[in-house]
Amino acid sequence: MTDWEMYDKRFRDLTLPTVKLEKLYSEVLWAEGPVWFADGQFLLFSDIPNNRLLRYV
Repeated sequence: MTDWEMYDKRFRDLTLPTVKLEKLYSEVLWAEGPVWFADGQFLLFSDIPNNRLLRYV
């Protein structure tokens, strides 16, 4: 997954042109997040329909 579309050009200042997108998980219908926890070095997001939290380490 390397292509993405930018709808608001102001977002450009928050991105790095050399970074590529990577799909980490695809088994959710509706997810919220993600949020990065630097202290624990993990990514947390919610799988709303299945009422669960997922952590990517």
